[in-house]
Amino acid sequence: MTWNQDRERIIAAAELGDAPAKTAVALLVDARKRAYDAVRESEAQKTAAIRLREDLVERTSERDAAREEVKTLRHNLMAITAQEQERTEQLAMAEAACRRDATALGEVQAELAVLKAAHAWIKPTDRLPADDARVLALVVDVNGAELIEIVNFIACVPQWRFDYGNELIDDEIVVGWMPLPGRAR
Repeated sequence: MTWNQDRERIIAAAELGDAPAKTAVALLVDARKRAYDAVRESEAQKTAAIRLREDLVERTSERDAAREEVKTLRHNLMAITAQEQERTEQLAMAEAACRRDATALGEVQAELAVLKAAHAWIKPTDRLPADDARVLALVVDVNGAELIEIVNFIACVPQWRFDYGNELIDDEIVVGWMPLPGRAR
């Protein structure tokens, strides 16, 4: 309860009434003490109010800083989310391109296998070309050197001849042959 000067005067006048001076002085001292205590209590309340106000200002400042930080974090999160979405889309596009490339690679590998099979060396022990056929021959000499030559095969002899007419010499052996590119076997 706060000190009220008018109320204190009324109380003091009622208490004094016709009281002797000694009693009046005691009552007056007591009233002054109550007034002094009320002033001190008021000052303490003012100090507490100032501290509360300072604390409120500090907490408000902290709250505002926290709100700004949350706002910045939300902005950053939105930017990161957008980047992540873009990366996810890029990844999906890359995966689709990889699937297309894998399909194309499979097709090319299948074509390559067909071409390899069509152009594989045939061992003369497995099969000989037709009479007077002009073919590619894989020729190996005694030193192990390999040559690829266009040769004619003469079935009646049987004999391999270089396209330019010379026969293979004794140290040259045909280890494989294939039809010339663009011709059937």
